[in-house]
Order: sequence, then C-alpha cells, then structure tokens
Amino acid sequence: GGYIIGGYTDSFGSSSMAVILAKTDYLGNLVWLRTYDTSTWDGCFATDLTFDGGYIATGVSGDDIWLLKFSKDSTAVSVFEHNPVFTDFTLYQNYPNPFNPSTKIRYSIPQTTNVVVKVFDILGNEIETLVNEEKQGGRYKVNWNAQNIPSGVYFYKITAGEYSKTIKMILLK
Repeated sequence: GGYIIGGYTDSFGSSSMAVILAKTDYLGNLVWLRTYDTSTWDGCFATDLTFDGGYIATGVSGDDIWLLKFSKDSTAVSVFEHNPVFTDFTLYQNYPNPFNPSTKIRYSIPQTTNVVVKVFDILGNEIETLVNEEKQGGRYKVNWNAQNIPSGVYFYKITAGEYSKTIKMILLK
C-alpha cells in the first residue's frame, strides 16, 4: 500500500538534527510527513510495518539506541530507549566520505579519559584540533566543517589514553 521512509534532517524544526518520517501511497504520492524534533536523536536508520498496521522506526541518539512505535496516521504511540555500555575504544569511518564541505567523525570510549581528535593533511601537518578534553565513557560525534580547506586527502586521529588510531578521509569540492 505504499512506503514508509525514515531519515534525519536539519531543515525542519530547531537547528539540531531531527528524525524525519514520510509515508507514501503505492504510486509514491506523499500521504504524510512528520519530524520528531529532539535535541538528542541523531536520526532514523530503519523503518518497518508492524502487524497492527502501524510502523516502527529505529535509530541512535548519542549513546542510546531508540525504537519509536507509531500508528497508521503517524501518531507516536511509544518510545523505547536503551543506553548500551561501550567496552572498547573505537574510531569509526567519517560520514559522508568523500564529503563537501562537512563530515561527521564518531568515536566511542569505554571509560573517562582525555580525548584528542585532530585533522592532518597528506604531509602530516596539523590542520585542526576538533576535541581536546576529558570525556566520560560513551559514544560521541564531532562535525568537521572544511569549507575553507582545499580538496584533498586528509587524516583524522584520535588519542584516548593508550588508544590511538588514524583514518583517511577525502574532501572533494
């Protein structure tokens, strides 16, 4: 009978990211469009039809994993949030990559420690320090806006306690 589409946007509501959900009929005509504007949800990454004709949407919000259940007409019915425990240091691939002009860098840490995230050019010159502070255990993201930086290959590096990792990213203007 149509499609349910989920994602995230900063085009509606406040300046923070908001979950966006849309329902179309079988021809692709918009039936409804809703945004769930919160300060913590990063976006919707999966949707599905439920047995009662409603829908579910899932995503992440900082450290939390969430599931939103809503009815056919898009009325929110219930929200479940779970805060997972991170047991390892992890630096994730930036998204999007290649990017223009900004990208998100995510990392997780299992305990409170000083975290430094820096960006370097292909020659190893430091371009910018994105994070340099003590953080509690959890999952984090930082946005790098490279609007005034030329196209090219760059690297971002995290140092957190004894953990250190570097990943390549591409700025393509």
